[in-house]
Amino acid sequence: MIFTTVLFLSSVTLSALAAPIPTRRLFTRAPTGGWPTSAGINAKDSFGISGNLKQKFLQKLDGQPTLVGEYPKGSYAGSKGAGAPGIGGFIFSASGGSSVDIESAKEAKLTYEVQFPTGFDFVLAGKLPGIYGGDDADTAGKCSGGRHSNACFSARLMWREAGKGELYAYLPTANNDNPICKGDCGSAFGTSIGTGSWSFKPGEWTQITERVKLNDVGKKNGEIEILIGGQSKVKVDGLVLREDDKGRLRGVMMHTFFGGSSKPDYASPKDQKAYFKGFTLEVTGKL
Repeated sequence: MIFTTVLFLSSVTLSALAAPIPTRRLFTRAPTGGWPTSAGINAKDSFGISGNLKQKFLQKLDGQPTLVGEYPKGSYAGSKGAGAPGIGGFIFSASGGSSVDIESAKEAKLTYEVQFPTGFDFVLAGKLPGIYGGDDADTAGKCSGGRHSNACFSARLMWREAGKGELYAYLPTANNDNPICKGDCGSAFGTSIGTGSWSFKPGEWTQITERVKLNDVGKKNGEIEILIGGQSKVKVDGLVLREDDKGRLRGVMMHTFFGGSSKPDYASPKDQKAYFKGFTLEVTGKL
């Protein structure tokens, strides 16, 4: 069983955002030499990518370079490790490239589009990319997979049964007693927020925008907002995303796989794919 704290939120009005400062498009142009068949080709310099670089790209889908998530039959997070060759999904990180100084950002905005093809079976759950941060680059990547720390956070998205969407957050265990965790941010896994505030429709592109604003150290004024097609669906404030001045936004957790649970009930029932395009990362406020 996957253990999460669930908070159902209604749609809210989009709050005003500061004018963007720098913008970096992660997967919308080819590096020198043409669009790669593997993200390992010039990927670090072009996209700020690190980690598992053997991801598949299409030359063109609806006119844009597209990242493909492949989920073989029987694949899920606990099968042999998400992102492992032949297992399904992908796991790597992206800082936005050299033109985006993400570590100087107090607020940033991630935008991308995802499509699950017609007939896609969501089963019980699966992960999607989101912003993360922490006191240093190594620590920042540790708030996932049931690992919690007061020195990092992650704000990925998930699909649930029948394509229901949600924000799925790992927050510092201290000081986030309200409104998200209702007294406990230290559950076995992450915190589900706004489950069902939107749904993914197979065969259609869904544009996701995630806005994350760091709190001032010592104050509960951090924010996370999810917009779908430009409409605000989930917004939470009063958050502690960092407890030290070292806490910074570090980039995007580029994660997708079935589950999050170690149980085969979450496995993909057949060979499936999802498509991702139009990634941008903007700094919308400076520290």
